[in-house]
Amino acid sequence: CANIDELKKAGTLSQAEVDRLERVLKTPLQSGIPIWMLNRRLDYESGENLHLTGADLDYTKDNDLKRMKKIKSYKQHKLYNDPALNPALRK
Repeated sequence: CANIDELKKAGTLSQAEVDRLERVLKTPLQSGIPIWMLNRRLDYESGENLHLTGADLDYTKDNDLKRMKKIKSYKQHKLYNDPALNPALRK
C-alpha cells in the first residue's frame, strides 16, 4: 500500500517513506486496506469503520469498558478481570 521495501529497517526510511506510512495508517480505507483489517469496525457511537491508533485507541477502549460495566456485560467482566487480557493485572 505504501510501496516501501519490506526489508528496510525503520531507522533507514526517508521522510517521504515515513509520511506515506503515516498516511496509510491514518486513512487505511483510501489506501486500499480492506475493512476487515480495521480495529474499530462499525463504531458504537458513530457507526463508521475506523482505525484508531495511540491515545485515541486507549480512550475508546476505556470508554467501551465503562459502557460494558454500566450495562453489566459478561464480556466486560471477562476482559477486566482476566490477567491474560488486561495488562494492568499482570504481575
